[in-house]
Amino acid sequence: MTGVQVLEELTNDEEIPAFVLITGHGSEDIAVHAMKLGASDYIVKDPDGKYLTTAPSVIERAIERKHKDHMHAEALRKLRESEERYRDIFNNHPAIKLVIDPRSGQIVDCNTAAVTFYGYKKEELQERTIFDIAVAERNELQEELRKDSDRDHLYHLYKHKTKSGEIRNVEVFTGPVTMQ
Repeated sequence: MTGVQVLEELTNDEEIPAFVLITGHGSEDIAVHAMKLGASDYIVKDPDGKYLTTAPSVIERAIERKHKDHMHAEALRKLRESEERYRDIFNNHPAIKLVIDPRSGQIVDCNTAAVTFYGYKKEELQERTIFDIAVAERNELQEELRKDSDRDHLYHLYKHKTKSGEIRNVEVFTGPVTMQ
């Protein structure tokens, strides 16, 4: 069995270990094929055996790269899980949640409870500003938004208008959120 055949067998596994192909009958085509299959590196044996002096450092680099790739993939997996957890907490929490840009009043995001409460589809709410749903003077509301963006956990009582036109009393707890 050739090194390429071993590599082809390994590609059936979920993750290929650090794999350095050392061959006496190499060519660029074989090297490219091996790298596409997942080889970490490729060494061609020379008749004088000089490849034996470079092989340890090549193998060490391949192992280090594989370890870094694994750590990076694991960090990405954990990040995705964390993002999914946050999305679930935000979207499925029974408290109405609106994320509002304090400069423009734009509704940046909202959860399922907000969609139900206001009667709009999520996309419709995100096309609106807080000025569209709050029953308050725009200047007064802008001043409150400006103040709220500088402080944590502020409490307000407002009146908001639903899609059907119904005016509802709402308790609003505000706090800054860093978004990028």
